[in-house]
Amino acid sequence: MRFEIVPVTKIDAVKQQIDEAIWMFFSRRNPIAIHSIVGAAHQVLHDLTEHNSSMIKNDRAATASNKGKDWYRRINREYNFFKHADSDKDKVLQFDPFLHTYYLVDCVYMYRALTGESPHNHKIFDAWFALSNPNAIGNQSIKSLAEQTSKNILDPDNFDYFLEEIKKHS
Repeated sequence: MRFEIVPVTKIDAVKQQIDEAIWMFFSRRNPIAIHSIVGAAHQVLHDLTEHNSSMIKNDRAATASNKGKDWYRRINREYNFFKHADSDKDKVLQFDPFLHTYYLVDCVYMYRALTGESPHNHKIFDAWFALSNPNAIGNQSIKSLAEQTSKNILDPDNFDYFLEEIKKHS
């Protein structure tokens, strides 16, 4: 295999990271690898949107929690643990792999806000997230539809179905 130097923008890198993380997620790949990729994409998007588009990493959420810097420290804990070892060489992390689903849906949201684009696989992940987490949906009609759909039509735990839907448009 020959490797070539290619130009890549930040937004190109982010899109590829999100696409790969979505594929890895529905393929049930390693959650630490997924979280690392999503964490990197999330940070770049957070910077590109000048810290204004994230639903989870924002001053409103920090203020609402009455935690301030503790809020940011908590939501960055896993990402920083997987990225650094300067201050916690012997620490053991209790990792909840479900956390990266929130980061990933936030990446999809920030990517759409920044580019105006909504790639097919992002829509598939959005749909899965709404079906899996109807209580996290702010819009009541979408929440109600997600609750009904997940019970009667589509099992959000059927990852093979979502992966096939992504493959149809790849």
